[in-house]
Parts: sequence; structure tokens; C-alpha cells
Amino acid sequence: MNKHPTGTRGKENRRHTRLTASQLATIRFDDSAPLRAVIRDFCQAGLFVAFTEQNRTDGAFRALAGGRANVEFEAGVGANKGRYRIEGQVAHLTSVGVGVFVTHMPEGALQALVEGNKALNGGEGAEAGVSTLSPERSQALQQECVVRFFRFLEEVLPDTLQLGKKYLHEAAQNDQSFMQRTRYSQGADELEVAWKRVQEDFLVAVRRRIPQQGEATVQPVAPSESSELALVEESEFEDWLNLSAVITQIENAVVLELTEFERRYQRLTGSLVSHKNDPFGPEAICLAYQGALRPLGFNNSMRAVLYRAL
Repeated sequence: MNKHPTGTRGKENRRHTRLTASQLATIRFDDSAPLRAVIRDFCQAGLFVAFTEQNRTDGAFRALAGGRANVEFEAGVGANKGRYRIEGQVAHLTSVGVGVFVTHMPEGALQALVEGNKALNGGEGAEAGVSTLSPERSQALQQECVVRFFRFLEEVLPDTLQLGKKYLHEAAQNDQSFMQRTRYSQGADELEVAWKRVQEDFLVAVRRRIPQQGEATVQPVAPSESSELALVEESEFEDWLNLSAVITQIENAVVLELTEFERRYQRLTGSLVSHKNDPFGPEAICLAYQGALRPLGFNNSMRAVLYRAL
């Protein structure tokens, strides 16, 4: 199983074609209580199930790797409605869900998921992610996404400043080091003075990640801005860890909404869209904010506070 629920990161290595899904379900590990979940993709050999609650893959869940998993769901309407059960083995765990390997996929369950995929994507042949909209309508909807996104950012940025100052002052009160307390307090003042420039740089960086009207592809993250692990100085690595923790926390909190938006936007643009290159996603926003803060010269502890404020 590919470990990413959207199936858009990395190369596809499965023998069987994977199809997207958005099927409410429950998953039970061995004899544990059932957990609410959503089947996000499937094939004849397994499926990826995303959690819908804050019961992520902590240490206890990691011990379940290789154990049994039972997935149950209802599908269909009226006389065609049925309840299906899929038994499998935990193949891997991620921060948002679990991959289940299935030796024998029940025919009824597989057919129900296939029908759900057709409905999800608008009919036969839609698995390729091709939009049925006219180019004019597609461009209009993409532009509407941009307008709403920047309207949202303009509304929350003033709160981001106020929360950033508040968190810096709170950190100053809690730190035992006199020098660090002073630095936190000074940082709150510096942030307010520099905020206009920070905001402008942030919005410019965000806009650069959004494809221009008529472009067929979503702009990828530039290698120098990528949050992927690289050989970097210790300070940069610590900053990367702090930012990655915030990105992961946000993505986990809105995993269902984020995955659904990326599926729709992928059909709209005709390009593969994932958490890594979604121009409206948490990673794009956080990386742009990181870049906008960099000229201020704040230390990693201060930036970590501001990432949480964002």
C-alpha cells in the first residue's frame, strides 16, 4: 500500500490499480473498540483508511503493525443498500491513517467501493481525473478559489499578529533565562514594527505558489523551500522540525477536508495535487510564513512560537 491517502506522492508501486474513495467506515484492530474512519483509496489487494478522530497513530497503535484489522461500511441505497466487512492485516501506519493489506477482497465490498468511486468522480472513466467543465468555467472556478483564499488570509492575518505577540510575551514570562525572556519581549515589539513587510512578503510568497490562469500544472515547492529532510546546519534542521510539527498538526486536524479539496482541485486543474504541492494547503502557507519571518533574525524558539500562532 502507498502510505499517502491521496495517492499523489511518489511513484505508484502496486500491482493493482488504486482508485479513490470517500466511504465512511469503522475500523477495529484485533479486539479493540471500533474507530470511526473513512476509506480513502482501495484496490484488490487492500485499502487506505483515514481516521476521523484524534486517535492518531501513537505508540500504542504502532505496536499493531502486522496485526489484524477489520473494516466495516454500509453502501448503496434502498433495496441495494448493504453492509460489508473487509478483513486484513495492518501493513503500515501513518500520522493520519492505516494501510490494510487484504488477501481476499470480498467481491461485494469491492464492487460497492468501485460504484462509490464512479459516483465520486462523476461517472465512468472519471478515474483519470479529467474535468468535464469547459476551459472557461474551469478557469473561473480556479480564480474563485484564489479570491476566496486571499480573502481568508486577509481576515486572519491581523489575528496572527496579535496571537504572535501574545505568545511571545507568554513565553517571556515562562522562560527561566533572563536573556531569553528579554529576547521574547523585544521580539513581540519587533514583530509589530515589521508586520507590514512580513505580511506583504508572506502574501507574495503564497501567490507565487498558485498557478496562473491557463497553466495546466500546480506549481511545485521549490527545492530550496522544500520541507523534505536534507543535510542542513543544526539550527536550520531544528527550525525545519518545528515547522514540520505544526504542518503535521494542522494536516491531521483537517485531513478529511484537505483530502476532499485536493481531489476536487485535481480534477479542476487536470494535475496531480497532494499535501506537498497544494497551493492552498497548510504546507504552502507555513513555508511562505517561514520565509517571511526569516529577515527578522529571530531564533528558533521565537519562530516556533510564531509558527504555533499561525
